[in-house]
Amino acid sequence: MRLLLSTDIAFSYGPSFEWQLLYLGSSSSSSTYTQEAETLGAAGLARLAQVSELSALSAFMGLDEAEAVAKRQRGFAAFGIMRGGHLRYHMGSHFNLDAINSTVGLAQAMDFNGGDLLTVSAFMDLGVGHSRSHVANAAASSDHRLFGAGVGARYQFQGGAYLEGTARVGKAKVEFEGSYSRTGLETKYDSTTLYYSASLGGGYRFRLSDKASVTPYAAYLYTHTDADSASLTNLDGQRLHLDSINAHSLRVGVKGEWKFSESLAVQGGAAVERTFDGDAHAQLGGIALQSPSLSGTSGHLDVGLSYRPASLPGLDLRVGATARVGDVRGITGSLRAVYSF
Repeated sequence: MRLLLSTDIAFSYGPSFEWQLLYLGSSSSSSTYTQEAETLGAAGLARLAQVSELSALSAFMGLDEAEAVAKRQRGFAAFGIMRGGHLRYHMGSHFNLDAINSTVGLAQAMDFNGGDLLTVSAFMDLGVGHSRSHVANAAASSDHRLFGAGVGARYQFQGGAYLEGTARVGKAKVEFEGSYSRTGLETKYDSTTLYYSASLGGGYRFRLSDKASVTPYAAYLYTHTDADSASLTNLDGQRLHLDSINAHSLRVGVKGEWKFSESLAVQGGAAVERTFDGDAHAQLGGIALQSPSLSGTSGHLDVGLSYRPASLPGLDLRVGATARVGDVRGITGSLRAVYSF
């Protein structure tokens, strides 16, 4: 037996009672889900956002650190980077992401063409995070775990120009919990998918003096998470299907360094990043949910301080902070260490 209320809330007696309360429509063929149900797909979008943040860690930090130390020793360098903080995404769907991401790996620098320098690296990624979203009368949270590996390379020309790229693959897990006060419904699901990403960039390092340098740069970052399906608790075995998501980001900026001494230096930078696509399509019971997106523009302001102990010439330590404004807002902090041998 199926009833249709004048308020356009459709439900039926029987095992599908709860999940029917989440969609609107005049018939089953034209039903659409309420705005609250968007939180079910937003968890997949937050997963993509953390993968993108993790990918940027080595794309925009790791190669800098690996090259800086490896080229002084012309040998192997072990490097580790950790960055964490709080970010709020304002891109149609609003959600908060608290995450800690880390990358550890090995790099080697090699001379080419009598003055050029090639730095290659291999690394492993690890990330943990927690996201929260609120839509109308719904509140949802998700725990995130990422694990992967990748490779990177930078070619530094003798004149100051450089080209670089990275590629990585891994697994990303989401544990979702949602509460819908309008209906009193609570539901959970777990989802694990493959992710992969790649970056390509370049810039030109202008040496203003023996102590100062300025580097304008541009980089492209591609991030992908695979599709997945999951069963929702308290929804009579209904399957949530999360489509694969692709995001394309273009970052243009400038970074600089000033050396106070051979051991101490300060860094700074600014950049604008535009993300395209990144639409998180999902379906529940064969009916499409509203699709949140990562598409938007944000600004980055970076500061950092590096220390190279005279007693340990192969060691390079750096702390930094990044403020984000625009469609992505928040502050993150980073700690980086590199040791060549």
